[in-house]
Order: sequence, then structure tokens, then C-alpha cells
Amino acid sequence: MKYSAIFIDFDDTLIDTIQDTQNTVEAIYTDHRLDSFFDSFEDYYENFFRPNTIAIWHLYEQGLITRDELLGQRFRNTFKHLPEIEAESIEKINKDYLARIVKATTLLPEAKDLLDYLKGKYPLYMVSNGFANMQYTKIETAGLEGYFDGVVLSDEVGISKPDRRIYEAALAMAGVPADKAIMIGDNYKTDITGAHNAGIDQIWFNPRKIEASAFEPTYMVDSLAAIQHIL
Repeated sequence: MKYSAIFIDFDDTLIDTIQDTQNTVEAIYTDHRLDSFFDSFEDYYENFFRPNTIAIWHLYEQGLITRDELLGQRFRNTFKHLPEIEAESIEKINKDYLARIVKATTLLPEAKDLLDYLKGKYPLYMVSNGFANMQYTKIETAGLEGYFDGVVLSDEVGISKPDRRIYEAALAMAGVPADKAIMIGDNYKTDITGAHNAGIDQIWFNPRKIEASAFEPTYMVDSLAAIQHIL
């Protein structure tokens, strides 16, 4: 076999984080009566919560804000144009969201089949920008304990994807050189570009068939099942 270790992303590669997030935010919106401040849930999610969350995650990935700042600012920024929502209420909403989202772990179709296939053939390592307390809980909640030979988290390493050093940490954990590892992920910037810059082959899980911008990944698939034909 060409590869001696498989690296794999977690959010939106194995679990449907985008949909889980939307469902959780909608439950928060309903339970905290946020319809008093927004025209609709869709207006709230698409124009306030989602773009603000994406922007904050980009800052975190660049090392411009800390973990605590990310977790604390998400709702403060979302409600910054609404002075009638007091800081105490925002903190309550944030805590409620964090308690719920960690339990939201809907597996993507074919994710379990892929893990079953890979676990029987390769050492398997998760490489994620998620936070340790949340990701380990999500792994357990999703029933994925036992699949991974190691977990490399930005929160523990102190470096976020796409920085090549988090991939170098994964290579060190796996005890393999870069040309003996391959990275599976959905995010072209963090997963695919980061692995590419570390000299690691990549499989871009790209169900939306987005065009590659800077370079062509080693492999590109639109389903997780297709990965079994590569590895």
C-alpha cells in the first residue's frame, strides 16, 4: 500500500456540522423567543448568525483570536445591533447553544461505512480545528470511539489548519513521513491546502463540486463511498 497513515477531518467530513448547527440555532431561536427581534429564522441565520460565525472562525484559524474569544464573541457580535438584549441574556444563550451543539452529531451518509473500511486497513488519525472538550464529546456521542489511533486538535497543539505545523504534528504522532500519509477533508483551504503545503497527498471530499482555486488536489470525490476506490 502506498500510504501508511490516513488523516481525516471531522466536521462536515464525517458529521453534518452545517446542518446540525442550523438545527441547533433554530431551536435556540425558538426557545429564547428571538423572533421578537428578527423578521424570521432565515433572516436571523443567513444575515446575522452564519456570516458572523464564519468570520470569527476565519480569525481563529489565522491565530488572530483565542478559543475563548471565539466562543464568547459569536453571539455578542450577532446581537451587537440590538442593545435591548442584555449581556446576561447573551451569555445564557451562548451557554445553552454550547450545551446543545456538542450533542448534535449527525453522521454524514456513508461516513460509518468509510470508517469501517479504513479502520481495517490503515492507522487512522483525526486532524481537526475543533476544541478538545467538544470534539471528544462529539466523537463519543457519534459512536466513533475506537476508530482513531490518534486525535490531533488545534486546541491541544496550539496551531490551526491550514498551518502546516498541525500536519507535521500529525505526522509525528503517526510516525510516518509526509509521502506516506494522505488527508481526507471537505474544506479546500484548511484541509486540502494545509496538507498540500505539508507535502501530504489529499482527498478532497467535495459533494458540491466546487472548482479548485490554487491547485488540483491529489484526488477529488463527491461521495465518501468513492474513497474506498482510492485507498
